[in-house]
Amino acid sequence: MFGQTGGGTTYHSGTASAFGTGGSAWGTYSGTSYTPPTYGVTGYVPYSRAEHDRYFWLKMYDVKRSTKENLVAAYEATVTSSGAASNFAIVAECIFDAAFHNFFKNGAERVVINGDKCMR
Repeated sequence: MFGQTGGGTTYHSGTASAFGTGGSAWGTYSGTSYTPPTYGVTGYVPYSRAEHDRYFWLKMYDVKRSTKENLVAAYEATVTSSGAASNFAIVAECIFDAAFHNFFKNGAERVVINGDKCMR
């Protein structure tokens, strides 16, 4: 949290008295003074968050066109995921949705899936 840590307007008032060989005197005073404000950290709230990275790679081969010497890829997907969920089962549906988003389509496409729509 960030805010004013010092400075600003200060109000002064009080009584002053003096004693000496010639007698005594007293009086009151009042006034204001201004110092430019300073700003800084006024407090904090402890916070920690663990971030988990997940990687899923899938490659399927065309068995009709492949040979032992030459495997022909039919579909390939690479999915990266990052977030607070430490349990793979929580994010698995999202990862599989992303991996199969372009299944049976030609070409490559970057897919972004919001976890709110597929996390259990």
